[in-house]
Amino acid sequence: MRFRVDTDPFAGDLAALERGLDEHTAEQGLPAEGRIPFAVFAEADGGDDGRAIVGGAAGDVRWGWLKIKYLWVDPARRREGWGSCLLDQAERWARAQGCVALRLSTYSFQALPFYLACGFEVQYEVADYPPGHSKYYLVKHLRPG
Repeated sequence: MRFRVDTDPFAGDLAALERGLDEHTAEQGLPAEGRIPFAVFAEADGGDDGRAIVGGAAGDVRWGWLKIKYLWVDPARRREGWGSCLLDQAERWARAQGCVALRLSTYSFQALPFYLACGFEVQYEVADYPPGHSKYYLVKHLRPG
């Protein structure tokens, strides 16, 4: 057996890892449903094609949970409600997909107070990651209706 460290892995190699994990998950009796990609963008006039992305949220759904991997708003447009609108769009879309919750992570130097104000709850904290800061994992359960 040999080991290979790769800082630019081939997509097919990563797909082999994902297939292996999916097979193991199926063996545990969980449905092998795929991920449903999701993205919502805030656009303004400008850019090469007449529009410029000034914010957005992206992630995927699996097992009825929307995982928000990215949420970003242009610094010049922060504190104007763009982030709240993006989260609202994500939540509406998640509800339409039958999701029961949203999940995401943030750092102490990012947007923890914002997410708490939007109804997310801290599930756990990894202290001193990165050094001098913390990483937070948050969840927002969607209530019916």
